[in-house]
Amino acid sequence: MRDSTGPLHDWPFQSRSEELAVLLAEIDAGVEHPEDPSGVVIVSPAGMGKSRLLREAMHWARQRGVPTMLAIATRSAGVTPYAALAHLVPHVPVERHQDLTSWYRAVGESLRTADRPRPVIALDDAHLLDVGSAALILHLALTGAATVFVTVRRGEVPPDPVTTLWKDGLAVRVDLQPFSVREVEAFIDSAFAEEVGDRTKRRLARVSGGNLLFAKELVLGAAESGSLRCIDGMWMWDGEVTLAPRLVDAVSQRLQGLDGPAREALGLVALGEPLAARLAEQVVTANSLSALERAGLIRVSAEDTDAVFRLGHPLYGEVVLGQLGYLAQRRLRRCLVDVLEPEVRQAGGGDTVRVATWRLELGGPVSADLLLDAARRANQTFEHRVAQRLAAAALDHDAGPGAAIELAIAYNGQNEFEKANATLAAAEDEILGVGHAELHERYLVTRHHALALGLARRADALAMVDRFATHHTGTTIDADHATHARLLSAAYRGSLYLDEGRLVETIEATRPVLEDPVGAGPVPSLVALEVAGEAMAYLGWTRSAGALHVRLKALGRTELPEVRRGAFSAVLQEALCLTCEGRVARAVELVSALREQTIDAADPSVRALVALVLGGTLLQQGRPQSAHRELLQANSAFRQADIGGGVSWTMSMIAQARALTGRMDSARAALQEARARAPREPSTRSRADDVIAESLIALMAGDSVAAERCLLAGAGELSELAIPRARLLHLAAQVGGSPARLLRPLQEIASNMESDLPHVLAEHTAALVNRDGRALMESAAQFSRRGMWLQAAESAAQGSRAFASAGATTAATKAAGRSHALASRCEGARTPAMSLQMSTPHLSRRELEVARLAGQGLSNAEIAAHLVLSVRTVESHLYQSFAKLGVTHRDQLGAAIDGADLSRGGRV
Repeated sequence: MRDSTGPLHDWPFQSRSEELAVLLAEIDAGVEHPEDPSGVVIVSPAGMGKSRLLREAMHWARQRGVPTMLAIATRSAGVTPYAALAHLVPHVPVERHQDLTSWYRAVGESLRTADRPRPVIALDDAHLLDVGSAALILHLALTGAATVFVTVRRGEVPPDPVTTLWKDGLAVRVDLQPFSVREVEAFIDSAFAEEVGDRTKRRLARVSGGNLLFAKELVLGAAESGSLRCIDGMWMWDGEVTLAPRLVDAVSQRLQGLDGPAREALGLVALGEPLAARLAEQVVTANSLSALERAGLIRVSAEDTDAVFRLGHPLYGEVVLGQLGYLAQRRLRRCLVDVLEPEVRQAGGGDTVRVATWRLELGGPVSADLLLDAARRANQTFEHRVAQRLAAAALDHDAGPGAAIELAIAYNGQNEFEKANATLAAAEDEILGVGHAELHERYLVTRHHALALGLARRADALAMVDRFATHHTGTTIDADHATHARLLSAAYRGSLYLDEGRLVETIEATRPVLEDPVGAGPVPSLVALEVAGEAMAYLGWTRSAGALHVRLKALGRTELPEVRRGAFSAVLQEALCLTCEGRVARAVELVSALREQTIDAADPSVRALVALVLGGTLLQQGRPQSAHRELLQANSAFRQADIGGGVSWTMSMIAQARALTGRMDSARAALQEARARAPREPSTRSRADDVIAESLIALMAGDSVAAERCLLAGAGELSELAIPRARLLHLAAQVGGSPARLLRPLQEIASNMESDLPHVLAEHTAALVNRDGRALMESAAQFSRRGMWLQAAESAAQGSRAFASAGATTAATKAAGRSHALASRCEGARTPAMSLQMSTPHLSRRELEVARLAGQGLSNAEIAAHLVLSVRTVESHLYQSFAKLGVTHRDQLGAAIDGADLSRGGRV
C-alpha cells in the first residue's frame, strides 16, 4: 500500500525478468513431463531479490492452476528435524512409518493427484535446513513428485542434498548478481507516485550498493525521518542516512558472528576509508582485518604502492559505528589521528581535514597551519560546514588573513552571504596589506561572490572592485602583480556590467583581459571568457562568441582547480549560442550529455546551472513536462547555493512550464514565489523569463491585451539584449491584435546579427501580417528543422487559419494536420494560436482505422485483409489521411493521430 505522502511499502517486482523466465520454464517442464525432475536453486547474497523472485514465480504458477507450497527455513527450526517442511504434509506424519524411506515415498505420493498438475514447492533460505529436510527435498525432486525451487544465500554452506540438486542436474542453478545503479534507480522510481530527482535516485542507489532490501529500507527510513522530502512535486534527499530499525536489522544480518575486535576493526575502516593497510595494522590486529576480508565486509585495493582497505558496502560503516557507540568511536579516532598525523605533517594529503577535525574534537594542541590547510581543502570539496569550523579555529590560532578568506568561502557555500561579506570587510585592510597576489585574487573572487552573486548588491560590489583596482595602482608591488590585479578587476567589472544588461560595456571591460591572457592569468581569463561570451550571445554575435568557447574549453582542460569549471562553462556557453541561433535540438542534445556528466558533481551550483540551462532549452523546444522536471532539480540545487537569484529565475521558468500545460493556479504560485525570492537587484538576463511567464499566464486566462502589454514593456527594458528582446517582440506579435507594428523592430534587430534567428522570427511575423498561409507553413518547416516544435506547431495552426480564411479548405485541413502532428511531440503544451483557435482535421472512421494500422507498421495488403477491404480502397483511404494529417511518411502517422477519439466519428 502507498502512503499518500510517501513511497510504497510493498514495492513492485523489478529487473529479474530473465531469471523469472527460467523459473517459469521449469514450472512448465514439470507440468508437461511430470516424471522428470525439474527445479531451480537460486543463489545470491542477502537483499538481491531471491525471495521476491520466488514469490513471483509462485504467483505465476497459481494463476495457471499449478498448486504451490511455501516453506521458509530458519536457524531455530533447523535444530528440529523436518520442522521447516512439516506443515506441507500434516496428514502424513513421520511416526506412522517404520523408516524414512517409506515416509519419503508417502510424502511424494500425497503430492501426486490425477486431477491437478505437479505442484511447486518453494523453500526459502535452504542453507538453514536440517539434513533430514534437505534429504526429503532431494527425494521429491529426484522422483518428480514436485518441482522444487530453493534459495541459498551466497557464502553459506547448505546441506549436501541441496548442493546435489544443481550438481547432479536435478535443478537449474541461477546466480543473482547485484543490481546495477540504473536498475536500483528504476526500482526506487517505481515506488513513488511523484517524480524522484535524478541525483537523489543515483545517490540512494549507490549507498544501497545494488541491494534492493537495503534500498527499500533506506528509502523508507529517510522518508520517515524527513531527510527524503517531496518538494514542489519531486522527491529530494539531503544525503543523511537514517538508521531506522528495519534498516539496521537488515544490515546487521551481515555482521552476525563478528567478535568485539572484528567490530572495532570494521569501525576503524569505516572512519578512515580509504585506509592504508599498513596504518590499519598499527591500530587493530591483522587477524581481525583478515576475518573481515574473508566475510566480504571489507575489500582491499592497490593504490600507488599501498594496499588500501574500503568497506564492502557503504551501509556497513553506518551500522557498525552506531553499534559501537560514542566512547569506542572516540578511542578509534584518537588511534587513527596518532597514526595519520605524522604522515599529514610530512606530506599533506587527503587526510588533512580528518586529522584537523578530529584533533579539535579530541582536544590537545593543533597547529594554525594545519587548520588553515584543512579549511581550504574542506572548501575545495564543498564541505563548507566543516570548513567553517576549521577556518574559525584557524582565526583563533592567528593563522593570518587567509583564514578570513576561507571562513568567508565557507559562509558563501552555506548561503550566509552577509556573514561572508562582513568577514571580508573586517579583514580587507589586512588582506590587501599583504603583498600576496594569490591571496588578493581569492579575496576579490570571494567578496564578489558574496556581494554580487549572493546579495545582489552590484553597486557595492562595483565600489569594492574599484577600491581593489585603486589599491594596486601606484603601489610598491611588483609589475606582474599590478598587471594581474588590474586585469582581474576588469574581468569582474565586466561581470557586473553583464548582470545590468550593459553588454557592449561588458565586452569593452573584458577586452584587455582577452588580449593579454598571459598577464591576466587563469582566473581573470576564465571570468572574462565567460562574461564576454555570454554578452556576445545575447547580442546575436554568435560566431564571435564561438571563438571564445574554444579558448574557454582549452582553459578548462588545464586542470587547475581554480579554473576547472571552464570545461563545463564552455558547453553551457555553446548551448546558449545554439539557442540564440534557434538551433534548439542541438542545444538539448549538448546539455543533456553535460547533465549526465554532472549529476554527481559535488558543487551544487554546477548541478543547478546545468539543469537550469537544460530546462530553459527544453522549454524553447516545446517540451514543458521534461523542462519542469529539470527545473525542479535546478531549483533544489539552487536552494543549496542560491547564486545570482537562481531560485527566482528557476521558478519563473517553472511558471512557464505549468502555464503551457494548463496548470494555472500552480503557475501563478510559481511566479509569485519567483518574485518573492527575487534579489533586490535581479540580473537583467533573467528578466525575459519573468516576462514570458507573466504573459503566458495572462494569455491562458484569456487576457491577450495584458499579455501583449507585458511583453512589449519587457522588450523595452531589454534594449541591449537583442536576442531575448526579439523573442519577446515575436511573442507579442502572435498574441496581440496588430503584428504589423512589431515587424519593423524585428527586422531592425535582424539586420545586424550573426545569428539568423531574428531573421526567422521577422519572416514569421511578416507571414502573420500578410496572412500568407504558404509563408506560415514555410516558417513552420523552419522552426521544425531547428527543433522548435511548439513554435512550429503554432505556425502551422496559424497557416491553417490563413488558408481557411482564403477559402483553401484542403490546404487548411492539411496544415491543421501538420500542426497536430507537431503538437503531439510537445507533451500536452498549447501556445497562443493552438489555445485560441486550432483547426483540427476530420478523418472518417474507416480512414482513422486504416491510418492507425498503417502507423503500427502493417502493409497495405495486411490492412486490407484485417479490415476486409480491397488493397486499392486501403490506398485511397491512406491518400486521404496523408493529405488531411499533413504527413508524408507512414512512420509519421502514429504521432499525427495520437489521441484520436473513435466515439466522435473519427475526429483527430
